Amino acid sequence: MPRPSTGSGFDARGSADQTVPLPPASAWQQPPRATPPKQASPPAGSPYASAPTRPAPRTDQTRPQRAVPPGSPQSGPSLPAAPPVLPDEPDTQEIRTPPGALYGTGRPQRGSAPVPAAGRSPVTPTVPPVVPPPAVPPAAISSATVPPVQVPVPAAGALRSRRRLWLGLAAALLVVIVITTGLVAVGPSGLLGTRPASSPSSAGQPPMLLAAPPSPVLPAAGSNAPIPLVSALEAALSGPVTNSDLGGHVAVRVADAATGQQLYARDATDPTTPASTMKLVTSTALLALRGPQYQLQTRVVAGPEPGSVVIIGGGDPTLAAGPNGTYTGAARLDILAVLVKKALGGTRPNKVIYDTSLFTGADSGPGWEATDVDAGGQSARITALMTDGGRIDPTKTGDSPRYRHPDLAAAQDFARLLGVPASAVVAGTAPKSPAGTAGPPAAQGTGQPQGRAFGAPAPGTELGVVKSPPLVSILEQMLANSDNTVAELMSRQVALALGKPASFAGGAAAVIQELKALDLPVGGVHIVDGSGLSHQNTLTPALLTAALSLAAQPGQPRLHSLFTGLPVAGYSGTLADRFVSPSANPGAGDVRAKTGTLTGVSSLAGYVVDARGCLLVFAVMADHVIPGGTAAAEQALDQIAMAIAGVS
Repeated sequence: MPRPSTGSGFDARGSADQTVPLPPASAWQQPPRATPPKQASPPAGSPYASAPTRPAPRTDQTRPQRAVPPGSPQSGPSLPAAPPVLPDEPDTQEIRTPPGALYGTGRPQRGSAPVPAAGRSPVTPTVPPVVPPPAVPPAAISSATVPPVQVPVPAAGALRSRRRLWLGLAAALLVVIVITTGLVAVGPSGLLGTRPASSPSSAGQPPMLLAAPPSPVLPAAGSNAPIPLVSALEAALSGPVTNSDLGGHVAVRVADAATGQQLYARDATDPTTPASTMKLVTSTALLALRGPQYQLQTRVVAGPEPGSVVIIGGGDPTLAAGPNGTYTGAARLDILAVLVKKALGGTRPNKVIYDTSLFTGADSGPGWEATDVDAGGQSARITALMTDGGRIDPTKTGDSPRYRHPDLAAAQDFARLLGVPASAVVAGTAPKSPAGTAGPPAAQGTGQPQGRAFGAPAPGTELGVVKSPPLVSILEQMLANSDNTVAELMSRQVALALGKPASFAGGAAAVIQELKALDLPVGGVHIVDGSGLSHQNTLTPALLTAALSLAAQPGQPRLHSLFTGLPVAGYSGTLADRFVSPSANPGAGDVRAKTGTLTGVSSLAGYVVDARGCLLVFAVMADHVIPGGTAAAEQALDQIAMAIAGVS
């Protein structure tokens, strides 16, 4: 049965930035790229043209962004016009970091999931105003690195009070502002400044943006925010959770974000199909293991024969083919080509080998439908090398057609940039790096390698590398837009971090292992992919709310990015056109949540501030929605979140 869409390393060893002069446009003639051609729409007679189209029901992919009025939760300062790009230089890249994201250090404490408490002091301060940091000279930005930030961890077993929770989140916001002044821009896009274009660095990362002062996304907590009474929540939810539009099985849990104390539960431990709320647990596991600073690398090394080069896929789904990529702040293939040309001097390569051996196993998930991939556009086929999430047209998001072989398409793009014909692109494996060749030949001073032409790099010598945005930025875009392809590649990063095969099975096993290590409840959990695209997955509201509560703790700085990446009701991501009716409702701006949609499944899980300023976590999962009832089910879910927000 067709279904509506589900919505869907920072390496401390990185070298200092170096300016890379670009060759004139006429230096190397670039032959036209062979098949598969990049195009906005598949040509007639192609396998894409004849593929079945996806049904029209509302989907979990990104919807058009709703206009944000001045003074609203996501409004920001006006932006100056961007300066012109210098001729003969690729556009520079941006790394945008979500507001409130914290660059913390250290793994989260094991066994640190919030434990329900009998009671606590019901005090809540107002979040202090954010003071814009002083401007930093542009010269200081070009060599900026991500400094570690130490956040005090509360004593084990200590009760998190309302005051400490909100102050912790406020502190996270202040710290990231200080960091981003000299490092990155603060998202969403309405809060970004501009910067002049410049030449790419040796790592493929040009100078970054100055941060503009952010406006608040959630309202400040009140001075007195007690936990709502269980009886009040039961009364408020008794009607909405029994809405027939949700079908015959609705699992719900509401808890206090500070302590994890359960306030409402209905079948909260039932195994339930999560759809894209699966991305919450994938993100939690990855942030706990890698941290928000981690970046993914795409490398090029000298090939086994003279004149050959090898591009090595590092599992970066955001890698852009050129300046107009799909993802904000992405590393770029054209910049990587510039670095390789510089490393090779006047020698043009004659062969491009692409190495995707980092990932193993099938390229589509268990239980996925044939129309989920390729022309269906729900996800690309999963491989370690791709550009723009495998999209044929990088300017089209959501249900956008993907290449049948995204690794080959990326390699052919790279070959074209090097002046190598598409017929000289083959799959293979990179040779091992020779001893003492940590960088391009010009940086090594090693002389003539034995058995090679004078000045030719030895096989395996690194010729260039570009790095993705930090995970905090990748996960923000994944959660906001419910990007299935990104989620699957992030699941494989969890597997790699734990030494497991980077496959569907390896990623699923690694995520569950990490959830257990975090002392999160995994009873009734069955995972087969990282995105939630398969109906075979099962999660519980108990797990989702426990993960959300853990991510909000002041002592878990690595997980704070889970909070900042969620769509805001009525304003952004997959919630941009929800919570808009009635025009004034308690959910708009006060709910941050991940959506989930499959045929017969609708879910919503995230944070909400109640009428007295208490921060709560909630998860609502309905997996028996009647066929064609997706829109009505979404409205019913929104009514539940509004009811929680209205509790006083």
